[in-house]
Amino acid sequence: MSGNRLTKRDALDRTVLLIRRVLHLDESHADQIVQALSSISVCILADCKNLKCFAGQSCFVTFVQLVQAMGCQVKLVMPEVPLMGPQPPLIGDELRAALVAYGEDSMPESSIDLVDRISANDLVFVLGDSRLDGTTNAGWRLSGGTWWGATTTIHGGAPRWVGEFPVGAAVAAAIASVEPFKAAIRILKADLRLNLVASEQFDPTPAAQVDLAPGVVVPGHLLLGDVDVISAGAVSMAAMHCLLRCPDLVARFRVFDPDFVGVSNLNRAPLALLSLLGAPKVEAIAQWQRHPAVTIVGLQKRLDRTSAPQFGARAPSCLVGCDDIPTRWLVQEQMPRWVGIGSTADLFTLTSEHVSNIACARCLHREDDAFRDTVATVSFVSYWAGLLIAARLLRNAAGHPSSADQQALNLVPLRLDLPNAARWGRVARWNCCPICG
Repeated sequence: MSGNRLTKRDALDRTVLLIRRVLHLDESHADQIVQALSSISVCILADCKNLKCFAGQSCFVTFVQLVQAMGCQVKLVMPEVPLMGPQPPLIGDELRAALVAYGEDSMPESSIDLVDRISANDLVFVLGDSRLDGTTNAGWRLSGGTWWGATTTIHGGAPRWVGEFPVGAAVAAAIASVEPFKAAIRILKADLRLNLVASEQFDPTPAAQVDLAPGVVVPGHLLLGDVDVISAGAVSMAAMHCLLRCPDLVARFRVFDPDFVGVSNLNRAPLALLSLLGAPKVEAIAQWQRHPAVTIVGLQKRLDRTSAPQFGARAPSCLVGCDDIPTRWLVQEQMPRWVGIGSTADLFTLTSEHVSNIACARCLHREDDAFRDTVATVSFVSYWAGLLIAARLLRNAAGHPSSADQQALNLVPLRLDLPNAARWGRVARWNCCPICG
């Protein structure tokens, strides 16, 4: 931090740390990393037809947020359209104006700019079948459905966005958002003459698709009931970012977290804003409740063995986004009907769900790793972790829970077109498990 002035370098501290770890660089390269990220110009294009539905708007907004949180240059080619529904953390009635205002409140020394056309050096991302005028060296189209999202080459075909459900929209945005990050890695690799193991992971992804619930139909109303959200950090915020966009959602959330919004949260927590620095993290989430259908009670407390009794029994569903492994054990010990856990490590996510008669959270997370150092991460990794547990919770509410063969998912989102980028599987029961063994 330069004096009392916040800088982009401050906000990108965790992303810089991640890139240093991936590329094996020391701290002297921090400014060069920030410069590489800042040099990436991302132009996002959409027309009225693709922005006139809520799902299209959700994809557009989510993608803008994930890219802005990496410190890239963000440019929009879009008309002004009314907001079709709530898009936390945007404020206002018109989408374009709300995005520009968000740009002033999300990343220090950054903005979101309106332009008339794409430039040759832009990474270009086009919403659905929006018409593209101009040429580009690199570009993709974003498309999706209820539970699926995809990217294709910019000159390939893509369907127009329709519908309201936000999961597929978030999936498409998350798939696409890795491309600016990889472009910055390629710049650093060339400038520093680095030899990377598995360097193909940082090549552009021509096309990719992820479907989180093939064939599942969303009912008219999604009745989540009582849900405890453990942590208001980046993973839980990402989950709530998705859940709060669901139409006809009925839920009562309790969110537990003792912490406050800090500048280092701006690189990955999608409901954190510059104007919220110093505010309780639970308030950053709770302010988006929608009475009477969606209530959110923020509890600025750490959930641990000492404090747990004062909060009574856990809710039937518990969404756990904290890094602390003993807290995951504590939640599981109280035997909620459903437990979803999202976690990250560098460029890797591990998500799982736990119900009766299958392996519990302690079976999966057997040892406390005692990791208490600064967590290195980037926007799209945290977002994937939160999105995946939100989708599991919604599937469960829709009456189509994930199968036992999909109990856990190991995801490395850099190249989702490659084999083994997403590995689903059962969690093996631990015979010595103190909870379910």
